[in-house]
Amino acid sequence: MLLIARRGGSVDCIILKFCGIFVEPCVGLLRCFILVLFQVNLRLILVSGKTQDFIFSPSDSAMDIAKHVFDNWPLGWEEEQVGSASILRLIFQGRFLHGSVTLGALKLPPGRTTVMHLVARETLPEPNSHGQRNREKITESNCCLLL
Repeated sequence: MLLIARRGGSVDCIILKFCGIFVEPCVGLLRCFILVLFQVNLRLILVSGKTQDFIFSPSDSAMDIAKHVFDNWPLGWEEEQVGSASILRLIFQGRFLHGSVTLGALKLPPGRTTVMHLVARETLPEPNSHGQRNREKITESNCCLLL
């Protein structure tokens, strides 16, 4: 949706609203459109259930996001504030994201809201620990007794 502000019959500014995101007036409409079109809107959820929306670039990594959130801690999240950005972890589709993973690598749809959990945790679990437990269970139950 394109909103055009007029004063005295002339166009003073052009503001683009795309998927609920307003972009500040800028030099050219095309530049505005490109900025919004390729942004990723993240809705972060804390363990307490509190949420906050943030806008990031597809090139931003999980580490960049954690630092940005830490540096711009939302007003309603005071009780959950942590001492360092390095312990903030993102969970997407049930998996912890490692610091170097970018939003673009996750193939998140630009211009749409993606939900992730944000938790405070010193270390990440081993990547294959859950899968290893499942394999062990499967191999333990592979025998039968015929009488």
